[in-house]
Amino acid sequence: MAKWADFLISEASYDSDHRITYVRRHKDNGVSIDPIGEIISRADLTHDLQNRISYSTVFSSLNTWKVGQKIRGFRVDNSNAIRIDNNKVQFDNLGSIPEIRKDSEIPAPEPKPAPAPEPKPAPAPEPKPAPAPEPKPAPAPEP
Repeated sequence: MAKWADFLISEASYDSDHRITYVRRHKDNGVSIDPIGEIISRADLTHDLQNRISYSTVFSSLNTWKVGQKIRGFRVDNSNAIRIDNNKVQFDNLGSIPEIRKDSEIPAPEPKPAPAPEPKPAPAPEPKPAPAPEPKPAPAPEP
């Protein structure tokens, strides 16, 4: 089997603006394809495409794989579009690959760490009470 791409995408999920949110990608090592794959975010896919990692769509049927089309990334009006065609429009298009199944383990967004609280200034030391005055010695009696 010839290597089709670095990674192959078999499923995708989209938001209401038809922008990819997650994809299932499979490693193509030229001999076999990882059958389970992993789910990655749009940000990871965009990063890979910008770094010239190749992607194609792929279809699975009866224990065989069929390659689809090469995936490209475009910059359109200050955002990225991910497509299988050369149309430079703002929404994504990976053709007819299926939607990621609801039972798939889509990673939860990583919570943003809470900002570290600003250190509170150390309280001023309490003043020590003034020592009590020493009693004056009694005057000596007069003879």
